[in-house]
Amino acid sequence: MLAGQLPPRPHPRRPPHLYLAGLTFKRADSADELRQVHELNYLTFVREIGQHEDPGGPALVDKFHDRNLYLIAKRGPEVVAMLAVHDRPPFSVESRLDDPSWIDRHCPRPLEVRLLAVRPTERKSVVLPGLLLLLYRHAGDAGYSHLLASGVRRQLGMYRKLGFEAIGAERATGHAFFTPLAMAVDNLPAPMRRIAARLERHAESNETPTPAERVISLLPGPPEFSPEVERALAERAVSHRTSACVARFERCRDVLGAMAGGVDAAMMMGSGTLANECVAATLASLRPRRAGLVLVNGEFGARLAEQARRWGLEFKMLEFAWGRAWNMDEVDAALKGLDAGAWVWGVHGETSTGVLNPIDDLLARARGRGLRVCLDCVSTLGSVPLDLDGVFLATSASGKCLGSLAGLAILLGSAGALRGLPTNTVPLALDARAAFDTRGPRFTIASTLINTLDAALERFASREKREAEYARLRRLGAMVRAGLRRADARPIAPDACASPTVTTFEPPPGESPERFALVCRAAGFEINVQSPYLPPRGWAQIATMGNVQEHDVERVFKALHQWHGAR
Repeated sequence: MLAGQLPPRPHPRRPPHLYLAGLTFKRADSADELRQVHELNYLTFVREIGQHEDPGGPALVDKFHDRNLYLIAKRGPEVVAMLAVHDRPPFSVESRLDDPSWIDRHCPRPLEVRLLAVRPTERKSVVLPGLLLLLYRHAGDAGYSHLLASGVRRQLGMYRKLGFEAIGAERATGHAFFTPLAMAVDNLPAPMRRIAARLERHAESNETPTPAERVISLLPGPPEFSPEVERALAERAVSHRTSACVARFERCRDVLGAMAGGVDAAMMMGSGTLANECVAATLASLRPRRAGLVLVNGEFGARLAEQARRWGLEFKMLEFAWGRAWNMDEVDAALKGLDAGAWVWGVHGETSTGVLNPIDDLLARARGRGLRVCLDCVSTLGSVPLDLDGVFLATSASGKCLGSLAGLAILLGSAGALRGLPTNTVPLALDARAAFDTRGPRFTIASTLINTLDAALERFASREKREAEYARLRRLGAMVRAGLRRADARPIAPDACASPTVTTFEPPPGESPERFALVCRAAGFEINVQSPYLPPRGWAQIATMGNVQEHDVERVFKALHQWHGAR
């Protein structure tokens, strides 16, 4: 024992493992777990950051292996994260200090933390907070005074938020650069103490794992499923040609058409993007071809323009700032430049920003000029009342506001308006006219997709049910926007054109979307920070689609407000 070190405190009667959100956090104690630790060590510190020369793989045994205690996170049998701790000098951090005796003078009983490694697929999950919670438990229970670490350059910000401070200058090891760090075990920053306390409440520390805590989806897909949809998921798959499957398919079409103002509906296997391919293919089949107009004020309007370009359509693109609705004076001026019979194509609910565009105004202006209006309603069918009477073609999908499984592409419009059009140049699978005219699935559709959509549509099966659902979604959207503002986060869409089910926002000043998402994840909610249009702008999203209830929204904002108050 070093001079001045404190004797270890007795361990509380608390098992050295915990269960959190489907992950097991424990000490590595089997040959298979240690094998995976060495493999993760190799993948991270040889192949990823280049700290060590490559021994030829696939494993790297640490130089302090005989004294290390490995704390690991497992998803099922797989080790997905690890860190190593030991309390016997010499410490590796000493080699990065001009005066190694600093440790003896300032750290009565140090514990060195090394080899923090997380598989890339788990780096935005709860795995890192859970692993750190296990570390803090171990350090506190065993009576250590300080944690020592060597922080790689790209992770210094994370270490500082955890409470570590630099105790020396950065130095190179191989191709990596490390800074020596230390923190007092009882000096965890207040925000991290709050997060650790919430994780403790959510963790189950029993001798045997309990079922994984239910994580509620606040993503723009998949939605939170209702119990009825979950029961339909369990039904045995049958042929899409059976009379029962065809009847369910047709019942779904009837409800979808009624939801859109009494228009016709068709369905096929695919996503909302595939439904938009059907629109582009149909426009490309028109004779004579006429130049059109694509309206863009976000990621999905830009995707429509890209699809139109790939189908060889001639068009002009009218762009607006992300987070703002279409300026209808500018749209009107652009429509005046189109020939009768031309087309205009835009997104009703721009999922990237949470903006609702004024489609009723667009339809009114286009109708008098004999223009064909096409609309992407992927994020609005099932979230707001729709009247698509007069639309040439509109699209949606089963996996968003309808609250079902993704996998069904939906077309809405007038079957009669398509019957006189040539379609012999349209790919067979994208023939919208044939999809409208066929009873039952035209080609193979998994019966599970039909069953779950049929169950999800029950809450839209009558006008009264639809009105009640839309009112509920409006309340949820207002709660989300008010809650974000109380947390100093800024919704991107103005209230006047805000979607009730998708709210894109800037996190509070000085906080990253990832950190904001981590607090939500610790409270049992998954929000969107991963869609490719979000990270470059520093945005995040909360979506209240499917079976999300008011008490769910209240709970997530209670956790966010506690965190905000501790900052």
